[in-house]
Amino acid sequence: MEIVDLPEHLYANAVALWDEAGLTRPWNDPDADLRRAMVGLTSAVLAALVDGSLSGTAMVGHDGLRGWIYTSPSHPRVSAPAPARRSATPTRSASCSVGSSRAGPQRPRTDR
Repeated sequence: MEIVDLPEHLYANAVALWDEAGLTRPWNDPDADLRRAMVGLTSAVLAALVDGSLSGTAMVGHDGLRGWIYTSPSHPRVSAPAPARRSATPTRSASCSVGSSRAGPQRPRTDR
């Protein structure tokens, strides 16, 4: 598994994965959210790639103090927690390298 910034040619695949995982909401445009995260100075979308295919994502960002990991589903054909767990270390490292003192998951209330 390789963790990289989400390549633009996989944006639609990421949005489809989020939709399949039940993470999209009718009042938020997931494609716009993804594009906003990719051009932001304090955010990104990381991709977990297996043999070049998207197997999971992690939307990450920071507020200057803490880094956050949002939207981190994995593809159903991959053991569910693997991409999220494997992306946690590089995600935290990336967040800390831009000034955050720590990083942790941000879960919607429905996940608690």
